[in-house]
Amino acid sequence: MKTLCLLFVLSFCNLSHAQLNGPNAPDVYITYITSPSLGFSFNLNNSTSSNNYFESYLEFDSNIDVTAPDQLWRFQGYLIFQLVNDTIDLNETFDPNYSQLATVLDISDTITNVNLILDGCVSSPLVLNNSGTQSNFMVSQDAFTNAPFIDNEEYCFRVVAFASNPFSLDAICGISNYVVCSNLTGTGISIPSICVLASELAGLPEQDFGFIDVYPNPTMGSIFIESQSKASPPYMVTIFNELGQVVLSRTITERNVELELPYSGVFMLRIEKDGTYTDRKIIRF
Repeated sequence: MKTLCLLFVLSFCNLSHAQLNGPNAPDVYITYITSPSLGFSFNLNNSTSSNNYFESYLEFDSNIDVTAPDQLWRFQGYLIFQLVNDTIDLNETFDPNYSQLATVLDISDTITNVNLILDGCVSSPLVLNNSGTQSNFMVSQDAFTNAPFIDNEEYCFRVVAFASNPFSLDAICGISNYVVCSNLTGTGISIPSICVLASELAGLPEQDFGFIDVYPNPTMGSIFIESQSKASPPYMVTIFNELGQVVLSRTITERNVELELPYSGVFMLRIEKDGTYTDRKIIRF
């Protein structure tokens, strides 16, 4: 029997909030790259079938006191775990014997910490940096050793989304400002582990775009796309609005291009080649 069942046991087995789904985990694509820096490049995408599409998850909780200013759970961020192997199930993701937290991405807001509920109603604070979530980011060192990744070794990861409500109070543990996390993806399956070889020839071939930077984000209008992709131009670039409607579509023939977003809002940028694609969320003021 595990001595410590870390992080979010409440989300999976606490009956006081069994009706909460939590935000769906994103689709995750991982590629090992050596430039501009060495490590694993992560690309996250919340599909249209996800309850967290455009990171817009909201869920009402009748267990929160009606006098509280807010009874809604909202998307807060992502937890990226490194696993010892691909046999680690979802509950073992939260056991430090089998999994280590590689990085935390959270939205930019006024919430600076949340409580993680440990086994036996023990809580531990998780400090949030409020730097904003990213759809593309790097993990540059082994979470178990705090050392660089070793060439040709296989590494396994799992990404979960989490939500918070500062007025929540667990009926069993009595802990406030805690979090719930996903136990399903947008397609309704249990969150998979993804294992990738630390080799430039590895990764997911259907998402072999390497590192793509989109900036500034948020933007006042113009965005620049810089690609260090293994796939060479031309690319098809499509921009969708929050309703999923296409607002811009064009073929680009250079690795570095400038595009103009038509109006303010939240957009999804899709870069596609030969039927494979990578997505980025963009905010225009």
